[in-house]
Amino acid sequence: MNLKFLSFLGVLMLVGSLFTSSVNAKSENAKKSLVALGDSITYGYNLDNNNHPSKAAFPSVMGRQMDTRVRNLGVEGWPTHQLLMALKEDEKFRQAVRHADVVTLNIGSNDFLHGLLASIENPDIWPGVTTNMLKNIGDIMTEIQALTDAKIVVYNIFNPFPADSGVHAYVDYLLPPINEGIKKIALGSGENVVFADAYEAFGNDQAIYIIQDDNHPTALGHELLAKIGFEALNFK
Repeated sequence: MNLKFLSFLGVLMLVGSLFTSSVNAKSENAKKSLVALGDSITYGYNLDNNNHPSKAAFPSVMGRQMDTRVRNLGVEGWPTHQLLMALKEDEKFRQAVRHADVVTLNIGSNDFLHGLLASIENPDIWPGVTTNMLKNIGDIMTEIQALTDAKIVVYNIFNPFPADSGVHAYVDYLLPPINEGIKKIALGSGENVVFADAYEAFGNDQAIYIIQDDNHPTALGHELLAKIGFEALNFK
């Protein structure tokens, strides 16, 4: 092997070493990523024109607080089984979760509300609604954790109905066991999972935190969701 070739090889190795160091430095200095999974609550529905996830929605509020990039994958109307299917089959969702440093999960409100309406005509279906929802949330957690070791914030379900309505009182009767199930799933999923209690945070203050004649959070409601999510992450 001649000296010229050895010299050329040495230059290539030096350049390769510098390039690798540069790439690593860029990766280390890049902003972390928050991926938000859920339904129209995550999306920030009815906060603005609904053409895209709202910058006032809680994932974006959290992103500003944490100085992270935000990928809001909330989809209006989704129940738990649709998110579960997306995590299993949709590469957009799978890749986003793979590259996440933080994942927020806020799902189940549509299962609950649709089941509530259906159970008015047929009360016998209610146990199946809650059982299926909690099973799906558990399976969603399994899928997320198979894709990433990111920190995960799991939200429970708040009561969206006005505090002075009979519906509010009935929902307050139905939600606690469901929310206890969601909490059990979250806290039993490992040390990288934290729980954010939206039900307790919203309490009976729907006039402040829920859009009038709607069941979606106001901007203040989203700020509250961001606050309890941020605090849950800091607790860990």
